[in-house]
Amino acid sequence: VGVSHVPPYDNDFNRGLEKTYSMLLSSSEKLILSLHGHQHRKSDGYPYNDSVRYIVTDDFEGRNFILLKLFRGTVWKSRISY
Repeated sequence: VGVSHVPPYDNDFNRGLEKTYSMLLSSSEKLILSLHGHQHRKSDGYPYNDSVRYIVTDDFEGRNFILLKLFRGTVWKSRISY
């Protein structure tokens, strides 16, 4: 699992590094998930059409968080509201 505050496709990420960064993540056979925040909205998908799933968590004002369960390359996601 890769973790960074800003997802590589966000305008605040260094555009000159986006392609290299995403290719580096996808080149790892064991990396299955890239987890991010920063955008203050949730998203979940494969923006580069490769094997890496990008999940962006909501902000605290959304009054929820994501619970992830990982086992043998599989990711289960639950949104917990409070």
